[in-house]
Amino acid sequence: MNTVRSGVLSHRLRRAFTILEMVIALGAFSLLIGGIYGITAATLDLTDGITLAEDRAQVRQNFLEFVRRSLRNLPGDSQLRLSVRQASGMYVPTLNISGGGSCLTPGRVLPPNYSVDLFAETMPGGYLRVGIRVLDARQTQEVLAGRQVRYNRDQVVLPLLEKVSRFEWRVLDLQQNRWINQWNQPQRPILAELNLRLDDGFESRSVFWLPPVAAAP
Repeated sequence: MNTVRSGVLSHRLRRAFTILEMVIALGAFSLLIGGIYGITAATLDLTDGITLAEDRAQVRQNFLEFVRRSLRNLPGDSQLRLSVRQASGMYVPTLNISGGGSCLTPGRVLPPNYSVDLFAETMPGGYLRVGIRVLDARQTQEVLAGRQVRYNRDQVVLPLLEKVSRFEWRVLDLQQNRWINQWNQPQRPILAELNLRLDDGFESRSVFWLPPVAAAP
């Protein structure tokens, strides 16, 4: 009788241990799956972050090359104006090129009495948007005279950069030997500086050389 009871007890113990082992195995499996999911999610986030950084780096590089090429090829009789205003605690500059031909345009040559603004404007969310804006003869005269420009409702605007957190222009004033963020003289400065930061947090400082040619009288 004792032998039978001992066999039944042994069988129950083996069964109990089997269930316990299954519970432990399922727990270990759950931990393993959770760990794999966490690693996969982190890897995907890292991949997305790298892709975003690479995309924004390419956008930044293309924009800076476009500006560099445009300013390097300024015609001898073109003029440059730089103005800045504050909006939402940010510096919002406008760089105007008059008589610049195809400078700062996608390729179209403008009439000599037209001009182009490379400007920034505030957007919802605390970012800036950068674009170019074509000004007609009347608006260009207002810029050259230092008056406030009256824009048209159908003003031609081409967006260039979105989600910009910093866009600051300065030019080198040789007489004062310092960088300034306002320029309203016929004589062009020889150096212009742009501090640019997109939503990826990387900030770049670029210095552009301008042909030092005085505007025609």
